[in-house]
Amino acid sequence: MHALLNYTTEHSVWLRETIDALVRLESPSTDKRAVDLCGAELAGRLTALGGSVDRLVREERGDHVRAEFGGTGPLVLLLGHFDSVWPWE
Repeated sequence: MHALLNYTTEHSVWLRETIDALVRLESPSTDKRAVDLCGAELAGRLTALGGSVDRLVREERGDHVRAEFGGTGPLVLLLGHFDSVWPWE
């Protein structure tokens, strides 16, 4: 736990800027264009961190983003979503 706290403290400026940029990109699930813009921002940031990033194209909804990072430790799968779910109305 101390390692995570130390990391977030040392990188707080970068973490806040990243969170702010992603939160400002409204991405309702039913708006493919908006979700794809948010996905492009996320993909760029994951690439900058050294990830190998792929976009899994979808016709009607936003594309999926998959990133893989190399390493020697145990494998970890992190799964989530980056659309903001609610409609624009």
